[in-house]
Amino acid sequence: MINFTAAALLISAAFLAGCADVQDSTEGAGPQVQGGILTPQVDSSNAVAELTRKSATGDVAAMNELGSRYQTGDGVTKDFGKAFSLYSKAAAKGSATAADNLGFLYDRGLGIRQDRKLANEWYRKAAEQGYAPAMLNLGVNIAGGDGIEQDLVEGMMWVDLARSFAQREGDTKLRSRIRNAFEFIKAQMDGGQLEEALRRSKAWSEAFKATRSRG
Repeated sequence: MINFTAAALLISAAFLAGCADVQDSTEGAGPQVQGGILTPQVDSSNAVAELTRKSATGDVAAMNELGSRYQTGDGVTKDFGKAFSLYSKAAAKGSATAADNLGFLYDRGLGIRQDRKLANEWYRKAAEQGYAPAMLNLGVNIAGGDGIEQDLVEGMMWVDLARSFAQREGDTKLRSRIRNAFEFIKAQMDGGQLEEALRRSKAWSEAFKATRSRG
């Protein structure tokens, strides 16, 4: 099995929760990129109260934002259990961001028993919605055999998809980590493996876009 310690340092030593920096690094950083939390607002009891009110009405963005606050202790007492509950409710409503966040909690064992297999299942749910941070998380885990059978070709496919889908986002840190992961995994592959991974990536992307256009 490939030692991905170097990749962990390159990809995401402190990339905190996706589109905004939210992940709590005190529990140990790794190659994962937790995704898509709204940028934290200025701490205030009013902001938390409003997020709590909106979450109670089923507002997915509020659930993710409030979950991120409980995860990091941003304006509230840190509580991974509450973060997990909020992400679970948002994921049940189809939120790719929440699915990726759940994957991260399972991956790190934050507020829940660590389960890398479940982490990858949640990453895949988010990745299959075209969510770039989850594509990166899933790809790195597959390439490294972390909680799943190692497969450099499939891992690179997901990382290449993350590279493509992240172009739609303005997050330069995410793109940098994707680029680092791409180069690291590429160095472990032969030409035929890379060609196959890129072929699969292109086919997946075209099928995804076709499905979205029909919908």
